[in-house]
Amino acid sequence: MADPDFSDPCAVAAWLKQVRINIAAGLQEQRIVYSGRDTTYFASNPDKLDALIAQYDNACAVKNGSTIGRRRAFRAG
Repeated sequence: MADPDFSDPCAVAAWLKQVRINIAAGLQEQRIVYSGRDTTYFASNPDKLDALIAQYDNACAVKNGSTIGRRRAFRAG
């Protein structure tokens, strides 16, 4: 999978979502060959990846003119 244009938050968000799908499907891997041994690792931190995706989704929304408000709740009593 080719790297996105990192100056475009929408492209980065879409790319990160595909990376997340690949990790969940077991397709994202790191292969290490050392001294005749071949080992494949699958590693990720899904919480950090999800936070990064949310960050780029928000940047993409701002780029496209969307305002992202905070949800507020009021309690009586």
